[in-house]
Parts: sequence; C-alpha cells; structure tokens
Amino acid sequence: MTDEVTTYVVNISDVIGVGFLPPGPTINLLSPVTSGCECDCRERPIRQLLDTLIGSTVNLLVSNGSTAVNFNVEQTGLGIVLGTLPIDTLIRFAISTCKITAVGQIN
Repeated sequence: MTDEVTTYVVNISDVIGVGFLPPGPTINLLSPVTSGCECDCRERPIRQLLDTLIGSTVNLLVSNGSTAVNFNVEQTGLGIVLGTLPIDTLIRFAISTCKITAVGQIN
C-alpha cells in the first residue's frame, strides 16, 4: 500500500478484502485443510456455508462493520471467498472468510 510518499507493508491478518476491475488477476485458491487452529472454529463454518451458496447473491458483514451488499459468490478456498460486487460498476473481490462475521441470504 502506498500514499505516493511512503510505501507500507500491511499484515495479511488485517486485510479484509481486495477488489479488482474484471477480469483482474488470476487467483489460485488453496484447498481447505484441517489444521486444528482458529480456522476450524471461525473460518471453516463460514466457508462451508458459502460453498452451499456458490452462484447465489448474499450480503456479507465483515469485522470492521462494513457490508458487501449483493455479493455474488463464485468460489471459495482456504480463507478466501471470490465473487463480484456491484459498486457503480461490477468489481471482482477476494474477501477473507476469517473477517466475515455474518452472511445474509437474500430471498
């Protein structure tokens, strides 16, 4: 991250999501693993729910209070959900499943 004067290195655990104008870069997701750590109790249940919602549109609430409204779920991997979000134009997003606090299913 840079403010044109200083370049900052950001701790990956603080990253909630990254957006790209489509098509964006190729993102190769890691397969889920059973690690016996925080992933098992926090990340895995959200990822497993999102797996059942691939192709659906949902609302995501993340840990800083922001929402991703009308997020189209495309793919999941260890710690990541990929999809698109309409923000003036269609933006492709990679969002940390570790930072998702709620998933709202749109009826």
